[in-house]
Amino acid sequence: MPLQSQYAELAKGFCTKAYEMDRKDEELFLVWPRVFAAMGEPGRAQTLFERALESHPKSIRLLAAYAAVEAEMGDADTARALYDRAVSVGLKESQQQQVRS
Repeated sequence: MPLQSQYAELAKGFCTKAYEMDRKDEELFLVWPRVFAAMGEPGRAQTLFERALESHPKSIRLLAAYAAVEAEMGDADTARALYDRAVSVGLKESQQQQVRS
């Protein structure tokens, strides 16, 4: 769901406060970078996604969200690479679950 510009500053403030409470909250990192992308700050969005992936390197949701933002910004190659990475993580997890069963 796209963020309406009049709410972007408010959302940014909420995200900043949430970050002060928990610097590794995966749910926060699904929202916060999108706020910066909606505000026309793609570099900050990318930095936040990269920071989130340092804490959650196997998060398919973060990878897919990052890919979606890159696609919206017009970077199809990066989006494709991120989607491929998400699929790869998902396949590895699926294979590990099958081995355990």
